[in-house]
Amino acid sequence: MAIWSEVRNESFEKYDRLDAEFYQPIYLEVEEKLNAVNSVRLESLLTDIRYGLNVEPDYVDEGLPFIRAMNLKEYGIEGEVLKIPFEAKDIGELNVLEKGDLLIVRSGANVGDIGIVTDNLAGSTFGSYVIRLKPNKKIVNPAFLYVFLKSKFGREQTIRFRSGTAQPNISIPNLKEVLIYLPSLEKQAEIEKFLTKSYLTKESSKMLYQEAEELLLHELGLDALDLSDELTYERNFDEVALAGRLDAQYFAPRYQRTLKSMSKSGETIGDVAPIVKRIFRSKLADEHFEYIEIGSLTGDGRAESEKLLSTEAPSRAQWIVKKDDVITSTVRPIRRLSALIETQQEDFVCSSGFAVLEPKTIEAEVLLVWLRLPIISEILDLHTTATMYPAIAVDTLLRIPITKPSEPVSKQIIQKIQDSREAIKNAKQLLEDAKRRVEDMILGE
Repeated sequence: MAIWSEVRNESFEKYDRLDAEFYQPIYLEVEEKLNAVNSVRLESLLTDIRYGLNVEPDYVDEGLPFIRAMNLKEYGIEGEVLKIPFEAKDIGELNVLEKGDLLIVRSGANVGDIGIVTDNLAGSTFGSYVIRLKPNKKIVNPAFLYVFLKSKFGREQTIRFRSGTAQPNISIPNLKEVLIYLPSLEKQAEIEKFLTKSYLTKESSKMLYQEAEELLLHELGLDALDLSDELTYERNFDEVALAGRLDAQYFAPRYQRTLKSMSKSGETIGDVAPIVKRIFRSKLADEHFEYIEIGSLTGDGRAESEKLLSTEAPSRAQWIVKKDDVITSTVRPIRRLSALIETQQEDFVCSSGFAVLEPKTIEAEVLLVWLRLPIISEILDLHTTATMYPAIAVDTLLRIPITKPSEPVSKQIIQKIQDSREAIKNAKQLLEDAKRRVEDMILGE
């Protein structure tokens, strides 16, 4: 079915765009609505706008937090923020983030996704696939600007102004042209209250997850183990021969103590949660599926997904996942990239970079927390091979020893994780309420 739009010559001259896609009815409607209220160009609300750092992905344990495009999700900044070997003084003051700065993905599948810098992320920096907006706080509330850009009226504009097909992109000159509804600072503050409550609810979710982790550490006695590093230690030949390893790191006392503690039960990951291999087959070209990539995992063990057409399926889209599966990355496992699948829907697929585990004699929530314990992530990393992209073989993963907590503690952990997930849902709903309130202001409702 054909869709018609009538466009005046002034529009072609104003935007210097001749492609029909740019003048779709939804975009023209958004522009008309915003021109009818107090709206200004985004550029007029900023004290600075710039692209992020173009640096080599050399990540370290201690360094400057580095926010990448994959950290910007539907509901803000998520996932592990890696570190680069720099200090703030090395990159210049204007490349250091402050509370209230906004970050927008400028290229790729999630172009236009946006996050706001909170207290805990102030002092970080950002990558080259990200654009930083620094709002002028005298005339615009950063929280309001963030919510507006995530609302229908902001999102449709960022989609409209992007260019390219294989690799969608939005540039700084394009972003400067985006129209922003600007109500009074009092009304903007109303929106900030929604966002603040959403943020606090989200933080409570993180605390609940942390409490679940502490429960498991204590129950397994891992919090009482001496996990300090020792400069020197000895191992006899029999131990080396049995392990089939010669690297000194593997025999570090902190790891050997952990492995010994986990071996008491005599069970392995494969015993309690065998691997499942449900192979994904691409469907008809016009059918959709939900895809989970390694970069789609959040910092608290959840998996976000991206809706794709079957024709858009990447070659690494390999495993079908179902509710209560636990997926764990076999690539760089030290990054704690594991998630519990919660969806009841079908057609969810994950990358070949994951091992899909089906919990049998252990609760899915407990397995998730166990896999994401920092010391366990280090143990998994010990069993990787290769240097550029260290990965653990699935057979090796399944042989890692595991000890389960008692039933009463398992129940407490399950409840903590479920409460954490509920808090996340509430936080998302509060953000949706804020977006709806902004849209109602514009529509006069």
